[in-house]
Amino acid sequence: IPCRWVPDMGWGNGFPLFNFYGVSSYYLGAIISFFVGFLNASKLLFFIALTFGSFGMYLLVKDLWGKYAGLTSAILYLFAPYKALDIYVRGALSESMALSLIPFVFYFGYKLITKDNKKINSIYFVILLFLFLITHNIMTVIFLPILLLWLGYWLTITKYKNIKLVLITLLFALGLSSFFVLPAFLEKNLVQTESLTRFELDFRANFVGLKQLFVDRVWGYGTSIPGPEGGMNFQIGWIHWILAISSVGSLIFIKIKKETKLLITGIFGIFLMSVFMTHNKSSFIWERFSILE
Repeated sequence: IPCRWVPDMGWGNGFPLFNFYGVSSYYLGAIISFFVGFLNASKLLFFIALTFGSFGMYLLVKDLWGKYAGLTSAILYLFAPYKALDIYVRGALSESMALSLIPFVFYFGYKLITKDNKKINSIYFVILLFLFLITHNIMTVIFLPILLLWLGYWLTITKYKNIKLVLITLLFALGLSSFFVLPAFLEKNLVQTESLTRFELDFRANFVGLKQLFVDRVWGYGTSIPGPEGGMNFQIGWIHWILAISSVGSLIFIKIKKETKLLITGIFGIFLMSVFMTHNKSSFIWERFSILE
């Protein structure tokens, strides 16, 4: 079936898909397929995308707050409803793979600034950030500002003593990914990207309600449709948001360092901002920054 589709892509004029769509998942799949075949390679890629990120989440949170916190975070990350939606409903391989890489990017960015063995940590950070940047464009737009805030926080804590190393590794990762990132951004005018923001794909048609985020337990296999009646699930996860709110509430009763309290509050603030950006009250932000479309 895929062989029949290829000549018809772009109405017979060709379709520069991998000039604009993240390539790393498909490079990896191509390599794996030589050993296990196309079907098994596809299954293995989805398995990696579903599970791999939980190991990164465990390592990151274990380093910050201990192994029990790390294990809890890894389980919550593994069973986040959105990850299930990406795999079992949308089949969004590249997006899921990006979500499996980003915990490792944050982990080695943190280690690069705060731990010894700078050489090995910088190598891991560059490679993982490079892979992330060529995996999924939208995840790059979402997470890159948060990553910069994350690195900025740890640089502030360490009084900027590793800022030169951080800047070099960031530039190195951007340089490695430039073969894909630069053309994907600079050559948008050569393709009809406006078709990605019209009608049902317009962001105004895809805001969700608070009920869909916090209460709704519907699970369907259709596409997203405007309004609250669609069958696609958008929930954050009851356990996830209850633990997030109660964890921040517990800061009132627990004595911790000022820096740690600031970090947790910042993470919770990003969570709330993320929720806000899915609601129609945030439309003024979407309209001001056109790249978000």
